[in-house]
Amino acid sequence: MVNGKKIALILTLFVVCPHILLAANHFIRAGAAGTGSGADWTNACPNFSGACAPGSLVRGDTYYVAGGTYTAAKFSVPVSGTAVIIIKGATAADHGTSTGWLATYGVDVSQATFKFSSYGSYPGNAAIYISSSYWVFDGNTGTDGVPSSYGFRSAPLSAPCGSDMAGVFYGDGGNVSNVTVRWFAFDASGCSDTDFVGRQGTNEATSGNFNNNTISHFYCNKAQDCVTLHWSNGQVAATGNIIEYMWVPAGGAWEGDTSHHGEQFNLFCQDGLIVRYSTVLSGASTGLLVANDAGAACDSSVGLRNGKIYGNVFGGNTGGNGVITSTGASSITNTAVYNNTFVNNKTGPWFGGSIATGNVAENNVIWNGSCALNTPTHSNNSYLSCTDSAPSESTGRQVISLNPFVSSAAGDYHLAVGAVGSCSITSATCTGDSSVGTAYAIDGDGMTRGADGTWDRGAFEFFAGTRPITPAGLSAVVR
Repeated sequence: MVNGKKIALILTLFVVCPHILLAANHFIRAGAAGTGSGADWTNACPNFSGACAPGSLVRGDTYYVAGGTYTAAKFSVPVSGTAVIIIKGATAADHGTSTGWLATYGVDVSQATFKFSSYGSYPGNAAIYISSSYWVFDGNTGTDGVPSSYGFRSAPLSAPCGSDMAGVFYGDGGNVSNVTVRWFAFDASGCSDTDFVGRQGTNEATSGNFNNNTISHFYCNKAQDCVTLHWSNGQVAATGNIIEYMWVPAGGAWEGDTSHHGEQFNLFCQDGLIVRYSTVLSGASTGLLVANDAGAACDSSVGLRNGKIYGNVFGGNTGGNGVITSTGASSITNTAVYNNTFVNNKTGPWFGGSIATGNVAENNVIWNGSCALNTPTHSNNSYLSCTDSAPSESTGRQVISLNPFVSSAAGDYHLAVGAVGSCSITSATCTGDSSVGTAYAIDGDGMTRGADGTWDRGAFEFFAGTRPITPAGLSAVVR
């Protein structure tokens, strides 16, 4: 017999957190010919329609998506507390139910492709349109830098690309916060540089609150802006946003007409932004990561503040403002730039623009390009094969002509054995400063910095064993 206290607890959970008790799985498979109820793979919804129409999705539930082509719609289910709706690629290891399942349905066999659609209020076309908070869009599989492996993708674009396109668009005058998008590929490499401007990997509206959003394992090729983040309502700084495992291939910059410019990270008024573990190998505009000034009061009063930029590879920049930089009255303040690798950046400083107070740059490797920077506090950086003069540093500076990488020609920027240069130690690079703290102690491969006694500089901790290296260079992160 269940006692009264247990009954009261169950009733309380049902009232306060109904999504916990009632959470269910649903199934979507292009071409499914069953009842369309979404109850299992035999009777899966054939698209985001019927029982699985965006307006019918249930807070707290998970919707598994098989490989195939889908015409998505606006995802705008009103919030219910903090209950999240999960849209997840189905894989051999994670597909919710075995009823009617075939291995060929998996997005690890054939990607789920979202076609571009016009949604009226957005002045263009988007593959995924999100206009409310608390969502997860998870392709659920992939190898970083290999676009054909990502579970979700927008339809590849090919010339003539005649209208404004966004892989993922956030906002429609409402709040779009607490949203995660991961394992998603946006590829506009088939477009011509003379096609209409405005191809964006992700883009936000300029009205609404945009806080605590995460963009993770996102492939972006030939977009004007790969990530655009805006301020929140009232031009208040957006907070809690994370960009991680972003991948822009070499040659992946948009090089369209000079009357429009784009940045791979186009940032407006962000407080506490984290950018980590990304590989961005091409930029042909203002810079790679830019605190931009659109004339909003918040852009000039906050800009990029309290940021954490670590564990990234930034390369191939030809934008004159620099790699990490700002425009207009916007500035960068109180931002940590730790353990990044800067390669082949030809113009502008690696940390430049309007650099105000409180910025610190440590443990970075700068190779085969401009070594100039503006004047944050900086130490323990390695300036290797500079094309200009390396700046002075009071502590731990390394300056030498040296290629320290396993294979820069193949895009592998892990540290090689013996890449010591003028250091009087036996690690791959000069000893980095471990006092930056444990928040930065894991690299993009999941290696613990300093575990071998030396906290190495650059994006990757040196490791003498065998790593699972992808052809594109970064270690595979497969789910």
